[in-house]
Order: sequence, then C-alpha cells, then structure tokens
Amino acid sequence: MTRSAGRADCCQRYFGVTDAQRNEGAAIRPATLLSSLCRHASSALCFATLAKRNPLKMKNFQQVVPIQAAAIARQATGLHLIGDLYGCLCDSRLMLDASYLEAFCKARVAAAGLTSVGSLFHSFGEGGGVTGVVVLAESHLSIHTWPESGYVTLDVYVCNYSTNNRPKAQQLFQDIQAAFSPSDPHLHSVERA
Repeated sequence: MTRSAGRADCCQRYFGVTDAQRNEGAAIRPATLLSSLCRHASSALCFATLAKRNPLKMKNFQQVVPIQAAAIARQATGLHLIGDLYGCLCDSRLMLDASYLEAFCKARVAAAGLTSVGSLFHSFGEGGGVTGVVVLAESHLSIHTWPESGYVTLDVYVCNYSTNNRPKAQQLFQDIQAAFSPSDPHLHSVERA
C-alpha cells in the first residue's frame, strides 16, 4: 500500500491519532484495519470520506476498533499459599501413592468447603514421588512429593470473586501440611490482585 507524501490529514482528524501513534501501537490502529479503505491514492477513498458517504455501513465500525480501556482496580483478589515442607514424617502412601494422595487431597478440599472440578495425579514409579493438581472452581491446589528427601511442595490458590475464600484456603493448606508433619516448613502467603 502506498500513500501519497502530501496526503490529507482527514483520518488523523477523524480518529484523533497521528501517524506516529499509529505506528507505535496506539489503542486505535486504523493503519491495520483500514488498509483497504484509506490509501489516499487516486483509486481509493479515505475512511472519513467513506464514513460520511455511507454512515449506516460504517456505524458499527467502532466495535472492531480496539480501544484501550482505562485501568480498573480488580475487585476479585486472591490468596496464594505456598509451602516448602522439609523433613516430612508421614504415612508413606502420601509420598508414593498417586491414587491415595489424590483421594486424600480431594477429601481435604471438600472438608474445607471448596469445589473440585477435576484432578490429575501422576506417580513417578517405584520409590519415586507424586505430582498432582486439584482444579478448584475457586482456583487450584498442587502438590509435589520427593520421598527420597522427605520434601513436599504445596500450593493452594483461591480467588475471592463472589465470596471470601481465604479461611477455606487456610484450612485446606493447614490440613494438608499437618498430614505431612514437616519438621521444617517454609511457608509463604501472597495476596494476589
């Protein structure tokens, strides 16, 4: 597409953006969307002229032009609980048996009052650990075990879109942590927004 060097600035007036803004990714990107309409060559009309000639055809054009929304503070904050559990002395099935750990985690999710929507647990074979996740309507629980080191990573994240799920997440996290009985837990709590 070639544009004449002395072209009119009707599109600039229509959109209120300069060529420099268009080229630097301004919220309105007519250079991309209007490439076939706004050439300012002898055989094409500019967008502003086309809009004036056929306003009914162009009335919904703004729906396809991306306009950057003002920053809005998120109302649904979340809580992310993270644990590195060292020195775990627990039932060996929690460290080695994927189906046992999955059933245990899902039972703890239900007891905490959270909603499981799916899960996947994988065992790394004889003597190997387990990795698993329970997907929650509120977010997720993930767990990874290293039986050879007595080490477990635990991750519980909940959002608070329709209700405050912090107490439920804390209960879930504490129940699972207690089952592994770590001698040296390293715990982190992160507010997510």
